[in-house]
Amino acid sequence: MASALKTILFFSIFTILFLSRVSSKPHPLDSLTPSEFLLVRAIVNQSYPTFTHKLSFQYVGLEDPDKQVVKSWLSEPSSQPPPRQAFVILRLDRQTRELIVDLSRRSVDSDKLYRGFGYPTLTAQDQEAAVDLALKHGPFLESIR
Repeated sequence: MASALKTILFFSIFTILFLSRVSSKPHPLDSLTPSEFLLVRAIVNQSYPTFTHKLSFQYVGLEDPDKQVVKSWLSEPSSQPPPRQAFVILRLDRQTRELIVDLSRRSVDSDKLYRGFGYPTLTAQDQEAAVDLALKHGPFLESIR
């Protein structure tokens, strides 16, 4: 009986929190929502059609809004919240690019070619290929024996 009551209570709280999150607009510092990730992908794919470019997303996250704009919005919450933007690192035609994507205007606001050191993070396919390679590499297998 007690476990059933706990389960009902858990799902009730989860439902209330989920519905309130779905129905309200995100706070300017909240992480990107799943629908915003899809929107970022659509905007970038529209800006760089895949039939002419080889494109892979390496990172997608919230581009923090200007602190003064957030403070101004917090002092007057009825005003328009700061625009939601995403910071994107992508590989495009063997180059690393850093983009700022404005979600409200559905456009790429900034596109910079990255020329610094370092390599992009591995994609899931790259990681799987690396694991498979290690498991088939003779010297590695011999070292385990």
